[in-house]
Order: sequence, then C-alpha cells, then structure tokens
Amino acid sequence: MRNAESWRPTKCVWDKSANRFVPRRGGVSLGSLFSANLAMEHYAPLIKAFSQGALLDCGCGTCPYYEMYKNQVTSVTCTDWPQSGHTARYVDTVADLNAALPFAAEVFDSVLLTDVLEHIAEPRQLMFEIARVLKPGAHVMIATPFFYWLHEEPHDYLRFTEHALRRYCADAGMTVVHLSRYGGLPDVFLDLINKGIARWSRLSRFFAAAANTLSRTSIHRKLRQRTEASFPLGYFTVARKPLDMA
Repeated sequence: MRNAESWRPTKCVWDKSANRFVPRRGGVSLGSLFSANLAMEHYAPLIKAFSQGALLDCGCGTCPYYEMYKNQVTSVTCTDWPQSGHTARYVDTVADLNAALPFAAEVFDSVLLTDVLEHIAEPRQLMFEIARVLKPGAHVMIATPFFYWLHEEPHDYLRFTEHALRRYCADAGMTVVHLSRYGGLPDVFLDLINKGIARWSRLSRFFAAAANTLSRTSIHRKLRQRTEASFPLGYFTVARKPLDMA
C-alpha cells in the first residue's frame, strides 16, 4: 500500500465511547449518515474475521476500511481504476476492473471488495478474476448496497440480490461461506428520509442521530428482523476458493 504511513481515516473512525466504527464527520455524504452507520457496524467484525495474509483491496478508493484490517494482514495491495473519483494516493496498481487484473494467479490470501461491484459493468468477469488471483482456500469479502440511491454516476450500473451474489460466486467456482443482510424496512424508510433532507446540514445530522437511537429500540429491531429478507439496505458476502480449484 503506497503512503501507508500517512494514511488518515476518511469514511469512518473508531469511536472509543461507542466502542465501534462510526461515520467520520465530513467523510460520508449527509444523505448517507444513517445507512453508513449501519453498514460500518456490520462490516467491521466480518472484515476483521476474514482479512488475512496478503490482502488485495480491490477498488480501494481512499482505503476507508484500512483501520479495520491493517492489524489482521501481513501486506496490503491497493488497486483502483483510472476513472475513479477518489484520490489515488494509496493505489499501488491502476487497473481496469472490467478487464483482467494485472496480478499473477494465486497470490492473495484475502480480497476486499467493498461497495465496488455495483460500479462494475462486467461483474462476472471481475469475480472470475478475483477467483484467479486468490490462493486456494482464501476468501473474498464483498459488500454491496441494495436499497441505495444512484451514486458516483455515470459509473453506477447494478444492484444485486442475495441470489445474484450467490450465483456470481458459484459461477466463479467459489463457495459462499457467509451472506448476511444489514437493515430492513424501517431502516429503508429512515434512510429515504435522511436522503430527502440531505440539503439541510444541521437537520440531516440531527435526524441521523435520532434515527440511530430509534434503530436500537426493541420494536425497531423486531421490525428489521421481520423485513430484512425483502427490504435489505445491503449485503456482506464472504466466498471461499476451494483448495482443489483448478
């Protein structure tokens, strides 16, 4: 990872009082304050659990989750495409993620693909490439939004159901070992309000704080649990490359 010594948090930070990662002020759009808080709470334990060895941060952007995985791995390689709207400060290798990845086969122990797949015009091709560069027995971690507004246009192409995610992994010869949802119908409702009032900074921040409090109530959690299968905000998928994959 280039310039790792000068890395600073962008999208999320560790909150000692909350004992978890939270959106960094100014690092997340006002319209995504509520959904980002849920996503980060969901991502962190999974990234920590499955990041190991030589890690490829694919579509890395500003490496917003570096703090979640840096102590779990032995090396980090960052790649992103030249048209990325993010800074290339930490990018080791510039690559077209719709084409062949510029890495040898079976060189990475883990791959992180967070909030990237929806921006890929040829996601099946990328999944085959990830399977190729993973070592046998290694894992890819895929975070994808589902109910989410258009972003980073014009490079916003797709939304994936859990069935599509399983299919893409299977087609690439990998086995899904974990697939979880974050959010449900009440969270979609609160996220839509958050996005609708995004033009008003103070109101957005006040609403996001209130929504976070509401989301921790028992009735909200029960409604989320009942509706998350049909109305998820997003998914976190972990797939494993078989030991005997040719």
